[in-house]
Amino acid sequence: MAIIYPATISPTKAELLDQWVPTQSWWPGDDDVQEIASYRFDDPDGQVGIETFLLRAGDESVVQVPMTYRGTPAPDPSAALICTMEHSVLGTRWIYDAPTDPTYLEVVRQVILEGGREVALEIHHPDGSVTTRPTTCTVTGRPGTASDTPVDPVLALERRPSAGAIPTGPVLVGTWEGQTEPVVLARLI
Repeated sequence: MAIIYPATISPTKAELLDQWVPTQSWWPGDDDVQEIASYRFDDPDGQVGIETFLLRAGDESVVQVPMTYRGTPAPDPSAALICTMEHSVLGTRWIYDAPTDPTYLEVVRQVILEGGREVALEIHHPDGSVTTRPTTCTVTGRPGTASDTPVDPVLALERRPSAGAIPTGPVLVGTWEGQTEPVVLARLI
């Protein structure tokens, strides 16, 4: 489960997405960034937050933007830092473009190979109570067969997922409001 704390963050996730996403070469639209859904995975070591946003671009296409949240800088110097964020409960967070973060790559690879899903979102309140926030995107790993799986698989993210035939190999598929047919979000190649 992903643990979420009611907190003040700066910049907010919406501000971060609005500022960073339109500057990326893979963004197809103008500055109009609209969130339509998101999903999370758990780092088994509990050190890295993993969240993916599905955004609608001005041209109506869907773009997938995964980010990782870390309490310290990423140990891999090739990880692409987006910015730092101040979190009123967790302190400074280093935010990375997830496809460059080794923890993200390994966690999503495992979700696909194990037939995993997105995690539940638990909000831990200051009074000690815990509530669950509904997810807005359902994702499922489809491991394929032994003959479909590469020996040393590499994760390939679909930045612009679109409807179509689902391949037989190992993939991560998702659905969200307005997208009831599964769409490939990532694949192992």
